[in-house]
Amino acid sequence: MRKLFLLSLATLFLSCSQPTSQQPKLTNQAGSETNSGVPSTETGQSARPPVPLPEVKAFAVVSIWRASGKPDQRDPGITPPLEVRTENIRMDLEPAVGEKVTVIPLGVNLAPVELKVIKTKKAQNECDDKKTKNQWDVELETIDRKEFLDAAPLSNRSTEFPFDVCIVYPSVGFARALEKGGITNAMLAKGVSINTVTAAIDLTNDLQPDLLIIRYCCDDATKPADDPANDCYQCGKAFKRSNDAWSLVDTSAPC
Repeated sequence: MRKLFLLSLATLFLSCSQPTSQQPKLTNQAGSETNSGVPSTETGQSARPPVPLPEVKAFAVVSIWRASGKPDQRDPGITPPLEVRTENIRMDLEPAVGEKVTVIPLGVNLAPVELKVIKTKKAQNECDDKKTKNQWDVELETIDRKEFLDAAPLSNRSTEFPFDVCIVYPSVGFARALEKGGITNAMLAKGVSINTVTAAIDLTNDLQPDLLIIRYCCDDATKPADDPANDCYQCGKAFKRSNDAWSLVDTSAPC
């Protein structure tokens, strides 16, 4: 076995009840569930019975980290524990211990998982010079699914950081990530380029995104910061749909 962690990619995990300056978003694994007898899209995703838009307080994209289970190259006497856990997740609100989040793999054919919050700790936002904004580091229970350990990394990712996931709080078990091939410009918030979309999450089973997280080069909003070919500072935005309109709920940039 190998050890698996979730590492927060910095800034996009905020309370959806706060003003526009702070809110993160979520994503579910595309194609993780299908219904027989229901029309499918060209990307293989299928529509499911529609549901009302659930309340999401926070969402964010974080990276999976999994250790190999082999001895540390710097100290052969140290071998990582054989377990799967989550670490370094930061929120702008404090979830209650015992509450659940949904963890949605992105870009890989894995079903979402639900994990419980097992610990929270107040933290300081490094970008908040005036120390006016509270944040919490959140620890989740261990992941016990072998497929998370065995999944091949994406083409531009290492074995230790094989793919990203979208975390949704509180848990929305039927949420799923939409594949970029099934997204059109008309579905997105104004000014968003499809190639900068990191996560597009469907919360209502209609194959339309309800949450968006984008990452782009700070000097060019049309260039995806996730592309290794673009050596640039990363900026980001998070959007949430409500009443058929998009609201900007968070922005991120280097301090």
